[in-house]
Amino acid sequence: MKCSRGWIPFSKKEFKKDYHSVTFIIDKDLKNKTLLAHPNVNTMTVSMEYSDLIKYIEYHHNKYYEI
Repeated sequence: MKCSRGWIPFSKKEFKKDYHSVTFIIDKDLKNKTLLAHPNVNTMTVSMEYSDLIKYIEYHHNKYYEI
């Protein structure tokens, strides 16, 4: 069912299906460092602390492994 704005509404239950989860594998040598990443395009760079990345991952209920 389309809305007048052109997007399809969805329920919260549909949004939390397993196919939306991501598992991160993170090098443990990155702890206590500033991380740089390119979000979808390489014309921008995002900078964040390692601890903030972990908070972000946990906030979205994803898994991560430090190796």
